[in-house]
Amino acid sequence: MNRLDTNRHGETDGQHEPMNRLETESLSVLKELEVNANIQLFARQWVDENGIESIDDIFALFDRLALPYRLVANLDEVGDHKLVLLVLGENELVSGHLESKQFVAVDGNEDVSDIPQFCIVIVGAPLEKLLRIGLVNGYMLFVLSFLNCS
Repeated sequence: MNRLDTNRHGETDGQHEPMNRLETESLSVLKELEVNANIQLFARQWVDENGIESIDDIFALFDRLALPYRLVANLDEVGDHKLVLLVLGENELVSGHLESKQFVAVDGNEDVSDIPQFCIVIVGAPLEKLLRIGLVNGYMLFVLSFLNCS
């Protein structure tokens, strides 16, 4: 599905339609990880073209970015990670982190009293970020570029 064909962008003023909650939370993960601006721009363009209407679409974006993540059943299994997404429903998730075994939403205003269906633990930055390291070692650059082709 190409969302650009469905007038996601206003033809007269070039403004974006407001993003839905899943799109906003998905892109905020990259900001929280402080990934390079080119990756954030690519992700924004991907969202504009494909949209994020379900949790499966989030996985598609994360996989396309080679963003390492794992799924856990509950907060007790999260461990020490910078970023966690609580999946509260098919169209509802909240990003945050654990402090003293308590979930703290990124925006600080989100009160999460629901038990999540599962958690998406962001394990690290997208592999594209590692390409900068690969510039010192040509072999590493080749391997990472190969792993991220799609």
